[in-house]
Amino acid sequence: MPNHFDYSVGWVESTIHEFLLSIEVPPPAAMAYALITCVDSCFDLPLVVERGREVHQARLNGKFVGKGFLLKTSDLLESERKHPIFFGFDEVFFFASRPRKSKPDSLILVGPARHSHPLPPKWVDWLRRNRCSLALGDGTGLNFIAKLEGIAKYLVPYLVDHMAVRAS
Repeated sequence: MPNHFDYSVGWVESTIHEFLLSIEVPPPAAMAYALITCVDSCFDLPLVVERGREVHQARLNGKFVGKGFLLKTSDLLESERKHPIFFGFDEVFFFASRPRKSKPDSLILVGPARHSHPLPPKWVDWLRRNRCSLALGDGTGLNFIAKLEGIAKYLVPYLVDHMAVRAS
């Protein structure tokens, strides 16, 4: 699992839905806001919110940032437990504060690709400028980009790589 500047990139056998169910409410401060950028392979969140049955049932309150939908992570967690919207081929980014710019169109974490190669500088720049703490994309497993500090910078890559070797 490569470490790119202050971000680590990896893949695990999981989904966004499963991950969200594991997070307690309220979420950690580093995950205060969620920017949903893809639902069921659709990157046009205004269209998803307008036409998506699951999103209507979830009654998510937020605002559009570019083609993404920004909301408080605590609202997303509570909603995902009652009315799931993530069923695969989804993407969401987490921040301590509201992101300043919309996500670059080239930044795609949705499967089937597994991201383990060096991150493009444009991606790293956007992640840093917006103080992104975690980015997730699923489809055929769960791609992630995480801002790791301290011992986690070493432990998480080791565990992910170790799990990948055992699964092969």
